[in-house]
Amino acid sequence: MKHATRLLGCVQALIKHGRLFIDDPQMHQQLAHLHARCHDVMAKRAQIITRKALAQGSILTAAVASVLQRAPKSLAWVQLPSASLADGCSVHAFEAVCAGGHLYNINVLDGTILLDGFPPSRLPRGILGHRLFKSVFGDCNFEVGRRLF
Repeated sequence: MKHATRLLGCVQALIKHGRLFIDDPQMHQQLAHLHARCHDVMAKRAQIITRKALAQGSILTAAVASVLQRAPKSLAWVQLPSASLADGCSVHAFEAVCAGGHLYNINVLDGTILLDGFPPSRLPRGILGHRLFKSVFGDCNFEVGRRLF
């Protein structure tokens, strides 16, 4: 069950964020169906997955690392509180701050991952399609971060 829980969290995050960056309409459609199925499975097992994530933060770190290449190898996760939920309910979102001061958030139910409050992003198509960029980097695409001052 330990590996299945870790795999489910990674898969949910990869599917959700993969849909953001895929240009192929057919692949996008397939991922949309897969995302709906995965979300259904996660919703049915949300309480179990949240308990496992609290007991073993490496599950959350692995899910974040599957989307963000620069994620630290280990993070100390804390479940986010919610005063708006009735007693007995839990929030399926967690946060961790790394030694460099970056804030990582993950929602295990829907696979949302944030870095410093922003979703992961890639270079815009205008840059990717530019002939100079293509001559230097070919078909590469890069993770783009934001710097807050």
